[in-house]
Amino acid sequence: HINCASWLGPNKWYDKGDKRFHPDNIICDSRNSSHLFIIDHKTGDIVWQVTPPFVGQDSDLGPITGVHGTHMIPKGLPGAGNILIFDNGGPLEDDLYKDSQGHAWSRIIEFDPITRKIVWEYSAPAEKVSGSQFGYRFFFSPFISIAQRLPNGNTMITEGACSRIFEVTTDGEIVWEYRNPYNFTPFMKHSYTYRAYAVPYDYVPQLTKPVEVPVTAPSEPASFIMLPDDNGNVPNFKPVIDQRATVQFDDPWVVNRPAAK
Repeated sequence: HINCASWLGPNKWYDKGDKRFHPDNIICDSRNSSHLFIIDHKTGDIVWQVTPPFVGQDSDLGPITGVHGTHMIPKGLPGAGNILIFDNGGPLEDDLYKDSQGHAWSRIIEFDPITRKIVWEYSAPAEKVSGSQFGYRFFFSPFISIAQRLPNGNTMITEGACSRIFEVTTDGEIVWEYRNPYNFTPFMKHSYTYRAYAVPYDYVPQLTKPVEVPVTAPSEPASFIMLPDDNGNVPNFKPVIDQRATVQFDDPWVVNRPAAK
C-alpha cells in the first residue's frame, strides 16, 4: 500500500534546472513493494524512483524493506534537498523480489537523490542488554513509523511498533525520548504510534512559550518490547493465508530485565 504522499516543495535540485524535482511533484513510497518514487504532477509519469532489487545506482541504498515516511527535507533545514526515509526492515513482501534479502532491524536513511549515496544513517541493530532473554535490544519497527529532520540538525524518530518517540544527534546520541505509558492494559493490548511530528511553539499561539530546562533522563524500564532473537529471527513473524510475511502480535512479546542502576 501507499503510506505517504507529499509535495516536494521548493528545493535546490529544481533551482539548478532538474525538472524531475519540480516543487509541485509528489513523492511517495509503497510499503509492500519497497518502492520510492516521484510523480510528475502534470503528467502522472514517474520521473524518479528507487526500487528493488537495489542494484546498479541503487545498490548503496538497499535493501530497503517496508519503507514509511519518504519525503524530501525542506529548504531551510540541515540536509535540505536530501531524501529522508524510515526503512522499517523485515522481509520483502513483493513476490517480484522474493530473492532479495530483508533485514530484521530498522534504520533511518538520509540520501542524496541525485547520486543515490547515503549521507547519514541511524540504526541500532544490536544493543547489548544484560539479563534479557536474547541478550540484545533492537531498534525495530516493522510497520508504521517516520523520521523528521529538526532545525537544530537532530532527527526525531517515531518507532511506531513500540510507541517510542526519540531525538538523536548526527552522532546517533539520544538526547530526548518519550515512551507511551499506555501499553498493554486489559483494554489496550497493543499501543502503536503511527507518526509524531515536532512543531514550532507558534503553532499554538494562544499559549505562552515555555521556558526550556534540561532534564535528567529516566532509568530504563524493567521491561520492553523485544522482537528479534540473537540471530535476527523475529518470533512473531509468521505467514498468513496469502503467503506474504506479516507481523502479527497474538500476545505482547515482552522481555523483563533488571532495572538500570
